Amino acid sequence: MTKAMHEHCGSYGSRLHQADDGTWVAYARWPDPATREGCPDVDPEGEAMMSEAIAEHLPTVRCNVVDDLLSEPVP
Repeated sequence: MTKAMHEHCGSYGSRLHQADDGTWVAYARWPDPATREGCPDVDPEGEAMMSEAIAEHLPTVRCNVVDDLLSEPVP
């Protein structure tokens, strides 16, 4: 889904984390809310698979990056 949304809609990508308690946390980065809201269902099968994999769906939280101090190593 992330690759399709990046390719077709201009998303910045996403991250998936697993907490120590086993909980999975995922988030995506977008240039702005309008770009995200304007993204069509680019992969209905992938969307269905993601939906089925979610045990608990929390409300969408929109955040603005205020300071980004991540420095990822280059593979």
